[in-house]
Amino acid sequence: MTGTWDAGGAIAGGWGEGRFTQKENRISGTLGFYNVNGVVSGTDIYMVLTSSGNVYYTAHLKQSGEGNYIGKAVEGAIVDKKGSEEATNYLMVLRQVSNVPSLTRSVTTAWLNSLAGTAAVDITGVWDAGGAITGGWGEGRFIQTGNRISGTLGFYNVDGVVNGTNVYLVLYARAAVYYTSHLQPSKDGSYTGRVAERAIIGQKGAEGAVKYHMILKKVSM
Repeated sequence: MTGTWDAGGAIAGGWGEGRFTQKENRISGTLGFYNVNGVVSGTDIYMVLTSSGNVYYTAHLKQSGEGNYIGKAVEGAIVDKKGSEEATNYLMVLRQVSNVPSLTRSVTTAWLNSLAGTAAVDITGVWDAGGAITGGWGEGRFIQTGNRISGTLGFYNVDGVVNGTNVYLVLYARAAVYYTSHLQPSKDGSYTGRVAERAIIGQKGAEGAVKYHMILKKVSM
């Protein structure tokens, strides 16, 4: 079950996007607005959906011929147990989008460590990446120590490394990683490059990720 799953748009009545990690027969991750803990028994999946410490649903899914998982979630009861027949139940269908594991801070930290090299540039200072409300990334405030970068970019915290003139960034909020980026300097002193959403730029899985363009223009030291 490790990977990304589509359970239908939450706003349209589905469950949202699922991001699961499976270790042996244990599943953890998120599904839409909920945290997920679960187990695998053969090809059957059992999940508990929680939020802020409260249990909202339990679910039992079976594998279909197309590789999807189909079943039901019951509200406020344990699925398949006595009493659950009285509970409100909902259809749940999971369709796999990618089998690339979800990004974690430990995964992106290892990626940055593998890229860190001798720094030929210093990006310490304030940078303009375009207004966040109008589709840009917002204001960047970076501190570079040796080949390591820390700071903020718009709504996100940033970790990064420099290798020569190449800049690699990870954009995250709390424990969730949202983007990775590879930027290179332009003749006008700005940095430009690509951003991959929920994938490591340039690595397996990133080819199917949503991509964005990023331009950083220096404002001040």
